[in-house]
Amino acid sequence: MNEEEKEVSAAEGSKGAAVQSGAEIPPEVTVPEAGSEPADGGAGAETLLSAGIGGRLDALELGIAGIRELSESVSFQLCDNKRREELIDKLHAENQAYRSDLYKKLMMPLVNEIIFLVDNYTKLFRNYAGKDASEISAAKLLRQLGDIVEELENALYKNGIEAYESEDGSAVDLTKQKITKTIPTDDPKKDRTVCERLKKGFILEEKIIRQEQVSCYKYENNLTAKGV
Repeated sequence: MNEEEKEVSAAEGSKGAAVQSGAEIPPEVTVPEAGSEPADGGAGAETLLSAGIGGRLDALELGIAGIRELSESVSFQLCDNKRREELIDKLHAENQAYRSDLYKKLMMPLVNEIIFLVDNYTKLFRNYAGKDASEISAAKLLRQLGDIVEELENALYKNGIEAYESEDGSAVDLTKQKITKTIPTDDPKKDRTVCERLKKGFILEEKIIRQEQVSCYKYENNLTAKGV
């Protein structure tokens, strides 16, 4: 028996003794030679490492994409709000300009009427200012003052504003008249009737823009007893 056969026989004998004694037989370990590569070439560890890094990169890219999407959404919202504010400001400016222009168009006819009257009354004033008081007729002056009032009322009427007055002795209507003075009376029939018309009322499109101002009687039953 040569040396090689002796070593194999000794190894088999050692395995048999271990089996008989119940001891575990350690697995055979193959020690790679120096300079040799592992059986799988180290691919398992590298694959696991690569998979881990790749997963994290994918998650990071998803996070970046989400942040970018959110940023774009916020930017769009801010831009949308800015456009909305600009649109509101533009509409407000256009509305103000329209109202101003409409107001001017509505007022111009009345303004022109007033300018016409100012011209006439200025001429009338200068005519009287150049005369001596003895040359001025009181009756003519009163008539001309009455004409001024009438012309002013006509100017208002042409622009939809109508003057009105109550009749003497008529009952006071608080929807159309405002009592600014009361006159005591012992006649119960005169109670709350118009005594004097002080200022005319004015109506625009069937709506009272100023009530007529009047004085009215107020019945007091103790006036007779006092001898008033």
